[in-house]
This record gives sequence, C-alpha cells and structure tokens, in this order.
Amino acid sequence: MKKFICLMMILNLSVFAQANSQIAKEEVAETEDGPFYVMDYDEFKNITKEQKAYYLGKLIVEIPKVSELKDISKDDILAAGKSLQKWSDMSQKIGKVCYSKSAPASCQGLRKARNDAFHQGEKR
Repeated sequence: MKKFICLMMILNLSVFAQANSQIAKEEVAETEDGPFYVMDYDEFKNITKEQKAYYLGKLIVEIPKVSELKDISKDDILAAGKSLQKWSDMSQKIGKVCYSKSAPASCQGLRKARNDAFHQGEKR
C-alpha cells in the first residue's frame, strides 16, 4: 500500500511539473516570438522621423480603441516618444492588457500599427 501511495505521489508531481513547464514555454514563446504590440524604445529611436510621426499618430488612434488603455492620453503617447521611462511605462501597460489570456481583439490594431510603421521605411 505504501508503494502504491508513493507511486501515485510521484506520478502526480510528474504531471504537475510537466503542466507547469508547458505553460511557461507558451508564455515565453508568446512574448519572444511575438506577436508584438508596441515597439521597444530602441526600435522606436532607430526609425526615421517620418516613421516616428506615423507610428505615434497610429498609437494616438489605436490605443483608445482598447478600452483597458483609455487612461493613456494623446499627451502621454507624445511624451513617451521623448522619454525611455515614459515609453517603458506605456509599453508595460499595453503589454499587460494585450498579452493577457483575455486580450481584446482591438490590440491587433496596435500590432498592425507597429508593423506598418516599420514598412514605411521600406518605401524609400
């Protein structure tokens, strides 16, 4: 009987460890391989002035469409374009909402805005 209980405990721990490992892999894959909803500050700083203007304009339009992000104002977005700390704060808020399990479909507009801004540089 003791062997059976030990075997069951080992089996349960094994299943639990495997499940946690799978969840962790999915979370890492989701953020490392995308989708990406907002540029990181280095990416933003390395695009052209025209791309920056385009991207900030798109953020001003798209962020209010995500109801959970309505507290990010136009002024906050423009200020973030000039400050690493403010950009990081904004990016973190967006990440919390858009990477959550119940991410709104409206986050896709942010993803598209990021991609479109990069493609603006390809037209040259």
